[in-house]
Amino acid sequence: MRKRIVTDEELNQIIKLTQSGASWLRIQDQTGVPRRTARNAFKEWEHTKTLEELKNARVDVAADELREHIDQIMSIVDLLSINLRGLSIKEVSLKADDFLFSLWVKKPIPPEGLPPDKNREERENRRLKREFQMLLSSLQHHTREKVNWELLEQWKRAWDKCKDDLSNLLKDSKIIEDELIAQDTTGIIDNINKKREINTAYEETAKAGIDVIWQNIIDGTFDTENLSLNITYDIFNGAVGLLIDREEYKNLEQILKPVADQFCKNNKKRIRILTDDVLKINEITNKLDEMLNPLVLRPLILHTKCEICPA
Repeated sequence: MRKRIVTDEELNQIIKLTQSGASWLRIQDQTGVPRRTARNAFKEWEHTKTLEELKNARVDVAADELREHIDQIMSIVDLLSINLRGLSIKEVSLKADDFLFSLWVKKPIPPEGLPPDKNREERENRRLKREFQMLLSSLQHHTREKVNWELLEQWKRAWDKCKDDLSNLLKDSKIIEDELIAQDTTGIIDNINKKREINTAYEETAKAGIDVIWQNIIDGTFDTENLSLNITYDIFNGAVGLLIDREEYKNLEQILKPVADQFCKNNKKRIRILTDDVLKINEITNKLDEMLNPLVLRPLILHTKCEICPA
């Protein structure tokens, strides 16, 4: 027996009647389609509709995942374009890879009242490090035709060299401290010790001397010929954790400047090497900045594919 074909018009009637709660016998009477045929046609339509809805849902999910993936990659672009000049002493104490990761990682905050869970923090850091490395690799893959990523490797090498050169200079802060003790004949720094009931003012002031030297280098305000430091109140007060007032600053600047200037003259070659290190880092960063233009990279990322792109 030949199979009864349900027309589109009949199927539309069956769907409307079924959705209104009509029985299959009534549907048969009103459409002329045998109830079993009508029921099979409706079930087939439902199955097809479900598949289409599932397909559309998957498309929507994939679109959302792709959008999130692109946003994550662009966050790496922002991270690199904004922070590669972050040259505080604390930052340059880190290796280049660790510094980059420190820009990405966000330390988990333990629940209120609970002590930090070191094991949990370590696991989270490992997870974040893998995430960062995967996204950076993804960014490099997507943009390899527009960005010379060898520049980032050059930046890392320049950063690590600068780190080592600065570390060697920091070790000599004791030289400045000893000279400050010898030159503080009027008790300027010793009075700060007594006033605040501490014994670290000489050590902190010596560290401030190194910090001021470094700040002059990265600000480009260092006269590499005369090696005369520019010590401002903001630089000095930021470096020394003593909360000094303006009068104390003037007194400290008066004793620190000649000692630090002499230290620079005695270490002229090392100061110039550090200056060259900073210039090299800035030169490479400028080249990377020109390539890390979000307006150029976002459409490029959208129209290329990497291993972790959503399907």
